[in-house]
Amino acid sequence: MMLQLVRKWAAVVLVLQLVGPTRAVIGQVGRGSVVITHVRVFTGTEVVPSATVVIRDGIIAAFGRRATAPYDAIEIDGHGLTLLPGLIDSRVRLTPGALETAAQFGVTTEIDFGASPDLVARLRQQSREPHGTPVADFISGGIPLSLASSYPGYQLSITASDQVEAAVDSSITSGAAFTIVVVENALDRDEGLNGALSILKPLVSVTHRRHRMIVADTRSLHGAREAFSVGVDGLGQMFITQPTDPGFGGHVGQRQAFVISSLSELQTLAGRVGGDSLLSDSALGPYIATEVRQQILLRPAETNPSLPYEGASAALRLIPGRGGSILAGSGAGMPGVAHGVGLHRELQLLVAAGLTPVQALTAATSAPARVFCLKDKGRIRLGAPADLVLVRGDPTSDILATREIVRVWRAGVQVNRNPPTGDR
Repeated sequence: MMLQLVRKWAAVVLVLQLVGPTRAVIGQVGRGSVVITHVRVFTGTEVVPSATVVIRDGIIAAFGRRATAPYDAIEIDGHGLTLLPGLIDSRVRLTPGALETAAQFGVTTEIDFGASPDLVARLRQQSREPHGTPVADFISGGIPLSLASSYPGYQLSITASDQVEAAVDSSITSGAAFTIVVVENALDRDEGLNGALSILKPLVSVTHRRHRMIVADTRSLHGAREAFSVGVDGLGQMFITQPTDPGFGGHVGQRQAFVISSLSELQTLAGRVGGDSLLSDSALGPYIATEVRQQILLRPAETNPSLPYEGASAALRLIPGRGGSILAGSGAGMPGVAHGVGLHRELQLLVAAGLTPVQALTAATSAPARVFCLKDKGRIRLGAPADLVLVRGDPTSDILATREIVRVWRAGVQVNRNPPTGDR
């Protein structure tokens, strides 16, 4: 009940953030009508074998077997193709150029976990300015509130419970859409939870009284269980320092909570080099620019091959069907994981972990839209903004088909996907 109330109130804040950028794009870019016929559609929740979808004035104007389009509409034959909602990456760290890159690979919304406050402010301002180049939308959790003695990136440390109210109010004032709390790092062998839990409980209470959602970052199973026990709404990443236990899925489900997968990020931390395969992928490789390639080849300083990545992967398949939710988040912006392409790798890892392709697609569309109250995102339905990805093949049976991108639309505007030239 508390989580539903928090999400309801959070929707008011998020709608204000989302409407601004979308209107700026729609108001500045002229667009004709597009009709896609005989196309398989994944709506975000179900598969429609064949339908007609009409994009007009930036929205989905018609959808169904007998939908009709304006006489001047550009027609696309959808035989052999699948139309998806614009993908949502639920865990990124924004970097310069990230929103342009994400959109090129079908990721039309990103959820930021701790980028530079100056960069976030600049991107928010740019989203309100007239421009003709569609980029991904985003929301941000602002500066993480850290209970840990050390953690990479920007953070505001809280060392006593009497600092909680001021920290939460500062986060709200800065425009954060939700609250991030770093419970502990756990990659430092000598660091435990210490006194973090005595601060976490009042932090959760104050955040919920402000009608905000609170997401915990912890890299240990113990930290995850303790965070859920005091009422956090979800985990910002999977744990990796300990193997899982059979009761983890039920623990998440009892609280109707969510977990952001972050397998790509954790795989890199554990020294399991897998993202490099994106560079040689025939569907993605030609569109990967030099700076994106360099990001994929980076390795974090804290890489530790002894970390039990397999435990994090195995824990995810315990969640479906028990009341909890999985959200697909790649950790893009961290060493080894790039924006846009990183989410396609994440989807592959989710299926390898035991999810079905439809469950993985749901984790990257309607599930995060529901959890983060992203109005009219993550679903294909009448009247929704036309954030869409058209791919060749059937990703509802073969998840690698998400990489076979034919076209991307952001608020009805087709995204430029020309391969980079002269930068390899």
